Amino acid sequence: MSEAPNPLSQYFATNSSPNPIELATIRKEIDQYDIAIGKIRLELRNLEAGRQRYEGLLSPLRRKPLPLEILGEVFSYLIYPLFSELDELHEFVGMVGYDVGSGRNALINLCLVCKAWRDAVYATPPLWSRVDIYWDSLDFEKVNQWLNRSRGVPKSLVIYPHDLSQELTDDHLTILEELLTAGPPLGRLDLRMSNGPEEDEAHLQRLADLLKPVLDVKFPPPPWNSLKSFTLQFSGSNAEISDVVIPRFPHLKSLHLRLPSFYDEDPWDDDHQSVPFDIPQDILEGLTNLTLSNCDWTGCTILALIRWCKNVKTLTVRHPSGWLINLDSPFLQGLTSTGIPLPAVQSLRLGNLCREQSDILRFLRTPSLVELDLSFDLLNADGNFEYPEEAEYQYPNLESLKSNILSLVKNPTSIDCDVDLRRLRLHNLYISANSLASILTSLPSLSHLTLDEVWFDSTLFKQLEAAGTKCLPRLEVLELLNVPECFHIPDVYAFVASRRSFGQPGITGMEGTAGLRELTMTVTPPPKDSGSGLRNAERVLREQYNLTANLGYMHSK
Repeated sequence: MSEAPNPLSQYFATNSSPNPIELATIRKEIDQYDIAIGKIRLELRNLEAGRQRYEGLLSPLRRKPLPLEILGEVFSYLIYPLFSELDELHEFVGMVGYDVGSGRNALINLCLVCKAWRDAVYATPPLWSRVDIYWDSLDFEKVNQWLNRSRGVPKSLVIYPHDLSQELTDDHLTILEELLTAGPPLGRLDLRMSNGPEEDEAHLQRLADLLKPVLDVKFPPPPWNSLKSFTLQFSGSNAEISDVVIPRFPHLKSLHLRLPSFYDEDPWDDDHQSVPFDIPQDILEGLTNLTLSNCDWTGCTILALIRWCKNVKTLTVRHPSGWLINLDSPFLQGLTSTGIPLPAVQSLRLGNLCREQSDILRFLRTPSLVELDLSFDLLNADGNFEYPEEAEYQYPNLESLKSNILSLVKNPTSIDCDVDLRRLRLHNLYISANSLASILTSLPSLSHLTLDEVWFDSTLFKQLEAAGTKCLPRLEVLELLNVPECFHIPDVYAFVASRRSFGQPGITGMEGTAGLRELTMTVTPPPKDSGSGLRNAERVLREQYNLTANLGYMHSK
């Protein structure tokens, strides 16, 4: 790099080799070049960083910031799923051991990013409309301040036990009472209790007592006056709380009760008609959504209760174990001809039915039914457990199930009737292919069919394929979940292919016919299976039949 004549220049035009002394000089020159290049690179990085800082000053967001309303909508897509996840966890596993403050913490973190984000969060009232909190963190001032930021948006307060050993004290209920009498108007209230039955009974009784004078107040309207959704959960068992009455909220539309066990012994042969938990008739008549979870009441009790649900659109009842009824009951005998009319019910979900006794369905009249979800237990009609490993029980004929399902729809006398039922889900059922095919053939209006842990031999799909479009002509979505490895999967592919013409997406006239458009299937894999078969089938169904296919393996427990 020196300015003096370079003694090494002669080598640039020839192939001669430098001597050892010249080699040392060459290496020194290279090192000097490396040092100079490093300095220039550092200077270039500094120049680029400075340029980027000045470019930031020209950002369109700086000159014309993103409207706060749009930022608020973006934040909503982050916050709302967190609350939905909490609701799902509560529904299936309870909330003990989970962080119920995830949505609240995420919102606070958004406020800490910058002033613009904080302004956007405060300018979006729905983001502040819900508080999920533990009983031992309940604070009137903090909850009141948080919910008041939601302004006129309906507000939700959800209170969980921190763990199963936490005691719900009088101090907790005192704070709750203050919120109910002096807090903001509520649209939804969820109370979840983890005490034993005696404590739960006492606390619920106090809650009911404090609400009586509150609900009598006409002006100003109490916070409960706008309540449309109420959830009450107990974790105790065998609680004697029959004297406690659900308060008569004037605008209540959705009621969700997760109940304690009421019976020490099996009440299957009893003719109970009185409800162990007192729900006023006028409350039931005003509901559009009723959910009874962990409900071990007798069939007579449940039917006696839901007969008042004239306006309920979504009805969910989940029994903790096999749900059996006594068909010789005088109460049920009196319902044989008239049944119980439920004219508004569009979605009916019943959990843990005995698979050989779905007769409770025939007492229900649901002319508006669109969605039916039936989950079964392994109890037989004698109340004994049966397992599919026993050959005599593996694929039983359940023709009675067909007639009981058809009794729910408009015209149960004709298997060719055009019923309104669109969605059917069957869960945890062992049934012969003939019986299942007979049920599906009788429901031509189905557009969505879900078979979740339903065991049957795969000749079902051969029967459906042979029947052509006469069977399930409107089927659009098919879900086969937790299919056993012994199932003959190619029969499914053949049925699916019969509902879609072989074609190429994107090419006019070759797109594939309308009809079945989505297949979801999960399979319990055989040992050391790589999954290549399902992946290849998924590719063919997507590329050649223009069908949305989601195929995968479920690992056995």
